[in-house]
Amino acid sequence: MKLTVDTGVVCRRLGEDAAFCLIKETGFDGVDYSLITRDGYNRLYRDEYIKNALETKMLLEKHSLVCDQVHAPFVFKYEDTFCEDNERFAELVRSIEYASIIGAKYIVVHYIKNDIPFDDDYISYNLEFYKSFIPYLEKFNVKIAVENLYKRNPVKSFYGALLCDPHRHLEFMKKLDSECFGICLDIGHSAVTGYLPEDSIKVLGKNISITHIQDTDYERDSHMPPFTMSHNWDKIASAFAETGYEGNISLEVPTFLSKLDDDMLKAGLSFCHSGGRKLIQKINSYK
Repeated sequence: MKLTVDTGVVCRRLGEDAAFCLIKETGFDGVDYSLITRDGYNRLYRDEYIKNALETKMLLEKHSLVCDQVHAPFVFKYEDTFCEDNERFAELVRSIEYASIIGAKYIVVHYIKNDIPFDDDYISYNLEFYKSFIPYLEKFNVKIAVENLYKRNPVKSFYGALLCDPHRHLEFMKKLDSECFGICLDIGHSAVTGYLPEDSIKVLGKNISITHIQDTDYERDSHMPPFTMSHNWDKIASAFAETGYEGNISLEVPTFLSKLDDDMLKAGLSFCHSGGRKLIQKINSYK
């Protein structure tokens, strides 16, 4: 079981070479490579993305880091069309090709959230959205991992979204009915939408392809390192062991890392690494 960490904050701050060096020095096996565009950081410009991807691949190899998963930007809008004439769709296609070039098996592509009820039309829209990528997934030999997301309810204190319920998530995947897709379970998103992470793990079981591991207070999408907030990590570890999960433990902790000055990032990554290794040890102890 490999331990990986998302690259968003450290790559934007330090550049890829220095970021990957820190990630390796602090003991991680690999990265969850972020293509999320933020603060002017964008690796997906039409005329540059292949060159950028080849550079990323070279730097991953230089620092002996694996990259099994990538996070696509979430720029797509509900009214957008599913064709490359639409630049936001084209950017997602470039993300898939980028993932392929750097050797990733999965890319997280968010479904489209909107302020409408979760009716049949909304579900059908998102099914068609994902299916529109199948030709590209087959061409580049990459799978989309469908993540359980959240959306703040403006009236109540909890969050709600299309696939928070793990049973609904499984139903959605069954309707996709393609080997081109898998599940990304964000355990923090489970927590803030009213589902215990350990229960979501058990329901999704062997259908979990990749993970986003974070800690929360069950109220905010905190993206903090394991063992720093309120999750029951013994139950989470036991659930992973019970379901036979053997994939990566991938820490998604940008909120924590973004609070640190550049000269503190190494210490911050080391702290995250300790929590991740402790979780893996707990999982192994329950097997």
